[in-house]
Amino acid sequence: MIRIASTVIIAALAACGGASKPGAVGGSGSSAGSAADCAKIEAGVKALYEADAMAAKEATFVADNVAMVMKDCAHEPGRVAPCAAGAKSVAQLESECLIPLDQEGTEGDKVGQ
Repeated sequence: MIRIASTVIIAALAACGGASKPGAVGGSGSSAGSAADCAKIEAGVKALYEADAMAAKEATFVADNVAMVMKDCAHEPGRVAPCAAGAKSVAQLESECLIPLDQEGTEGDKVGQ
């Protein structure tokens, strides 16, 4: 799926650095998490993608991007949900919270098993 982010947001993210405590954005949360945790973040994730689309003044695939985040959250709710809940931008959400893409631009064997 297409992941769209503003270069301004990416630059701001690069200046910030990651968090180190478990469950924080960029942290390595240790709890198992649940589908309920993922449901709690969906509205916030949608708001991030909608704001990014408005800032870029471009048509984007908000629903597809939200679905992508929710799929990753369903796979790793204990890591993705708390991280996504604390994300302040699409760039931060995608770089710190989601399952990394492989060289082909897919999750490969990591998701959907």
